[in-house]
Amino acid sequence: MDIHLGTHIDAPAHFIVDGATLDHVPLETMVGPCRVVEFSGGAGSEIPAQVMAGGNPSERVLFKTFNSQLLSQSKFDPRFVAMSESLAHLLVRDGVRLVGIDYFSVDRFDSSDRVVHHILLGAGVVILEGINLAAVDPGEYQLIALPLNIVGAEGSPVRAVLLK
Repeated sequence: MDIHLGTHIDAPAHFIVDGATLDHVPLETMVGPCRVVEFSGGAGSEIPAQVMAGGNPSERVLFKTFNSQLLSQSKFDPRFVAMSESLAHLLVRDGVRLVGIDYFSVDRFDSSDRVVHHILLGAGVVILEGINLAAVDPGEYQLIALPLNIVGAEGSPVRAVLLK
């Protein structure tokens, strides 16, 4: 099984040379208060930084998008909603420790340099990808997203749970 299959976590070492592996990321990063933010842009769009305006700050932010519809499809769709560079920079500036999205990458499918991954992971932000938010309303939750205990791993499948 690939460690980036289904719902999974990317540790900084996924793209950053000498970045932290999962066994060096505190579990508290993946457990605690979390904000779910909904973005209504369609296929192929990017989540802009403005989506965070007016909300309460949180150390963990999950983005519910058009992608939630794609997770139930049997074929991969390269037109998934991705994060913008400006949003990644804002989240780093605001001290976010974990960012999640409801498809298999925070970067656009056609991104050759994976800049959003580099911005987030380079700042030590853990990325949660492939989280199913189809039945989740925007708002405040408690997140539990524990990775497998794999020493030296740059990612891991997780069982992610949101508690109201």
